[in-house]
Amino acid sequence: MFTNMAAAPHPPWPWATRLQSFCNISMSGTQIRPGVAGCTLSWPLGKGFVQGISQVLTGLCHRHKANFCWAPGDRPQVIIKVTTPSGHQHCLAPHAPGPNMALPWVLTVLSLLPLLEAQIPVCVNLRPVPITNATLDLISGKWFYIASAFKNEEFKKLAQDIQATFFYFTPNKTEDTIFLREYQTNRNACIYNTSYLNVQRENGTISKFEEGREHVAYLLILRDTRTFMLAFDMDDEKKSGLSVYADKPETTQEQLGEFYEALDCMHIPRSEVLYTDSKKDLCEPLEKQHEKERKQEEEKERKQEEEKES
Repeated sequence: MFTNMAAAPHPPWPWATRLQSFCNISMSGTQIRPGVAGCTLSWPLGKGFVQGISQVLTGLCHRHKANFCWAPGDRPQVIIKVTTPSGHQHCLAPHAPGPNMALPWVLTVLSLLPLLEAQIPVCVNLRPVPITNATLDLISGKWFYIASAFKNEEFKKLAQDIQATFFYFTPNKTEDTIFLREYQTNRNACIYNTSYLNVQRENGTISKFEEGREHVAYLLILRDTRTFMLAFDMDDEKKSGLSVYADKPETTQEQLGEFYEALDCMHIPRSEVLYTDSKKDLCEPLEKQHEKERKQEEEKERKQEEEKES
């Protein structure tokens, strides 16, 4: 469903084929290309492992938020995983294998981090990532619907009537569901709804059954983890859509930057964006009422427990 990176030339070393499958990097001549954000490596130490060099590399990489490991083969090959200033991670490998080249190559790579940052594909934030327990912890709590843009006319019409929305996510990690409590101001009226969302961990999606239909969206966590996006119908050029959420009703231009970049990738004009306005929210009194009732219920249950123990 998502746009794949162009196929890279066949790597010159046998072990590199496996490495490429993890990091989607290519090694041709002296060229070094950044890989897919968030890749991870775990390789056994190769022959000729030099402890002294490794200690130097460890110190250098730690200061630059990078990790290194030795790839297996007839001649050990050092691999660097760097984290750029914006939080992107890349797996990199030098042209010339061997531990004797490790130190000068690492120095070169770390000095070029700003250039690597500039080479990050704009559309990388549209790549699906499996949902983990850590992801569910991250999205737990209160969120505000900030903006959206849809090519799907049905979704677009629904979004046009929404003035403000905030909601609570309560994930159930065992059942792979999310309990949703939503407060929506729509046409000058407060509408409160509760429902359950299903989590498809491997696909990186969440879904909701509504009026006999299942609506599926990719959950996209952004570099600023106080925001996330939901991407809809990514495989349908005529119906695709994107919405962005934040932990506060007001967002900065920096926070919306990835949202705008993603719209460009999906060929959705920024002029199509529909924004909410927290000043038009009419649901705050209802939320306070629900909070009061919840505390009263908790107090009641606490007293009942104390009576049982006594």
